[in-house]
Amino acid sequence: MSSFPPSTTTPAERLPIRTKAAWGAGGIVDNLMINGMGALMLPIYNIALGVNPIYLGYALLVPRLLDAIFDPLIGNWSDNTRSRWGRRRPFIVVGALVMTIACVLLWMPPLRWGESALLVYFAVVSTILYLSFAVFAIPWSAWGYELTTDYHERTRVMAWRMYFAYAAGFATPWLYKLTLLPLFSPSDTGGIPPEVFGVQWVACIVAVICLVAALVPVIFCRERPAYKTQSATPIWESMRLTFQNRAFLFLCAITVIVISGLVLSGPFLLYLNIFYVMGGDKNLAGTLAGWSGMVGTISGLASMPLLVGLAGKIGKKNTMMAGQAAAMLGYALSWFCITPSMPYLQMLPALLIFPGLNAVWLLNQSVMADICDLDELRSGKRREGMFGASMALIFKVSFAVGPVLVGYLLVWSGFAHHSATQSESVLWNMRLFYVAIPIVCLAASIYLTRLLPISEEGMRQVRIQLEQRSSNPS
Repeated sequence: MSSFPPSTTTPAERLPIRTKAAWGAGGIVDNLMINGMGALMLPIYNIALGVNPIYLGYALLVPRLLDAIFDPLIGNWSDNTRSRWGRRRPFIVVGALVMTIACVLLWMPPLRWGESALLVYFAVVSTILYLSFAVFAIPWSAWGYELTTDYHERTRVMAWRMYFAYAAGFATPWLYKLTLLPLFSPSDTGGIPPEVFGVQWVACIVAVICLVAALVPVIFCRERPAYKTQSATPIWESMRLTFQNRAFLFLCAITVIVISGLVLSGPFLLYLNIFYVMGGDKNLAGTLAGWSGMVGTISGLASMPLLVGLAGKIGKKNTMMAGQAAAMLGYALSWFCITPSMPYLQMLPALLIFPGLNAVWLLNQSVMADICDLDELRSGKRREGMFGASMALIFKVSFAVGPVLVGYLLVWSGFAHHSATQSESVLWNMRLFYVAIPIVCLAASIYLTRLLPISEEGMRQVRIQLEQRSSNPS
């Protein structure tokens, strides 16, 4: 029987809703800038502009790898910054401003350029976009980790990030459909697909929304003063301490596996909807993607209170594994539900996939805050920026390699990117990749989650030791 009394959040650690909501507003940027804009890269540059998907994958690889390399520098710089505006605010403001400009420029390439020139333009501007997003996102995420020291309040804080991300998720699945609206393209496109013009207007709207959302925590949140006096840590020492943390390494492995499954399979759904379910009709496929995304977003948002409550009752790890299992079941159902005879049947798996993955991302971030406590016990410092940056590095390397592999998978499937139709064998291969890859990855992630060395009782012991150290610094 546990020697610890039931866990409760003390009034001192119960954050006002306005504080959690203000910080969580940054989740809008997370979803729209990365998921929303990222999902348009293949449809615009590959399907509309005819760029080879393998070359496009390599054009994405370089900026994402550069971004991943710079992440630890940004995290350590943020941790060590001492300014009148705090250690997070200056980065968030600069990153948000540059990110807004790059988001617009990415979709305005000279349309008469050849494939090689388009690739160079894409690689350069996307590098600026990803680097500026990192300058915003890493300090912002670190700020969330340090808002509270309470085990369960951390889950509630991260839930607000997810609430706003899901709010943006109502728009994300419709972005491709919006690029096709006649409102956003000239009456005479000169033979250029209309979505190439439409995406420029959509990007401008997204950029403005993201800029406002990024600045909300800067204006309405305050940093904890206790971390302003700690001494600076050299970056190599900081990286060494970070990657010697056993719990962090387990969390990294879980993250890589889940992301790999999503990145390698995700793009195939739009291709299947265009060429299989809707017989080549992009407009209908965009409408289907929009409604399917809406259903998934609603189910994911509705699941948030349940997941927060479940994590408090059965633990973070058990809740995460339940979510992984639900997502696996959803992908298995997709084999039968992605069909031209009943196009909207594919909404059914979304009711399982979105809430399931929701559990993974919510509790991943909550556990990261716990890992920062473990690190403080060992190093004597709060280094949320470095931990956030190191996890971002893992994210981005996975995302960087993903598009290259997706390009090869598209070629191996037999996809002909200059053809308006695809053969039955190509479509069967695409269905297989979309369903099987995430199922295998999620199964592996469940196994690793069981081994994750984090528990509520263990973390409460850590907090007791940290508080004793704080009250007796000698």
